[in-house]
Amino acid sequence: MQEGGTTELIAACGFDDVAEGPGDFSFTSALIEELKMFAQIPATFSVRALHAGLVARMMMKSLEKKASKLPKLRGSPVYLHINGYFEDNSILLRSFKDEFKGN
Repeated sequence: MQEGGTTELIAACGFDDVAEGPGDFSFTSALIEELKMFAQIPATFSVRALHAGLVARMMMKSLEKKASKLPKLRGSPVYLHINGYFEDNSILLRSFKDEFKGN
């Protein structure tokens, strides 16, 4: 194990943008939907994969908004690899829901 570890960040948008407000098109709603989707998969997933899924989901939501003639979706999720070796795998996450079924 390397000292210092890895730090990654997913933000609702960059410092020079404004994220969508609360509701169906918000970053938080997309994050919840994405995490629920990953929770159905009995495998690990990376922070980078979570970000990629968020961007794809937000792009789909943007198309939904456009089709509904609503104002353009604001902001786009941002991923930053803050420290640690970038060549290494991204931080891995997984759902623990199956481990609690028997308790």
